[in-house]
Amino acid sequence: MLNLEMLLEENQFVSNEIAKHIHFNKGTAYYNMQTEKFDGQSLQKVIYVISYITKKYSGNRFPIVLNLGKFYFSDKLVYILLECLCYYIINYRKQQIILNFNATHTIASEGIQFSPLIMLGVEKDYNTFNKKN
Repeated sequence: MLNLEMLLEENQFVSNEIAKHIHFNKGTAYYNMQTEKFDGQSLQKVIYVISYITKKYSGNRFPIVLNLGKFYFSDKLVYILLECLCYYIINYRKQQIILNFNATHTIASEGIQFSPLIMLGVEKDYNTFNKKN
């Protein structure tokens, strides 16, 4: 997992549309996204959000809560990249990240029910997440 920081460093663009959906409450950053299909563009939005938060508030390590809703992953690569992004945030940035989502199983995303992303829900089991990565 070399050069994971490049996901954030090379994706610095943040539109006002994305920034206005980032909310702060009691020292936690929240982002709500509703999509039917979580694909590369959805992942790019998540990267923009995390990049924006880490750049604008670089001195702080706000916990980040991503409320992604109910969707299906377009393919396995997208959720693996999301796993890598979360791994980087947790282990290199030393920042908490919580993913709230309900992913529908499809043939293109075979194995999502075994993904370490499941560990980043309300339970926040970072140890199990790290062991599975």
